[in-house]
Amino acid sequence: MLGITTTSAQEVKNYDQGFRLGFGINGGLPLDNPYDYNLHTDARIQYDSSKKYSVTRTRVFSTMFVSGKDNNLGYIPVKVGFKAFVLKDYL
Repeated sequence: MLGITTTSAQEVKNYDQGFRLGFGINGGLPLDNPYDYNLHTDARIQYDSSKKYSVTRTRVFSTMFVSGKDNNLGYIPVKVGFKAFVLKDYL
């Protein structure tokens, strides 16, 4: 009796886990009176736990401006999120 056995090993690629830091400035036009325009500045930190999954935390300082008055509205929302890259990367 003759038998042939083949084995193959899959190559395991290590993914460098780590943090990413990002900043942004955004502007907009509110749709409700009495505000004329708004300005947002944000900072985001993202931790890549694997090539497909990340955890994020974003802090935004947002101000809605009223022309000619001292009734500007400022607020600081905080967002925590989870990112999943579900499509295969073809690039």
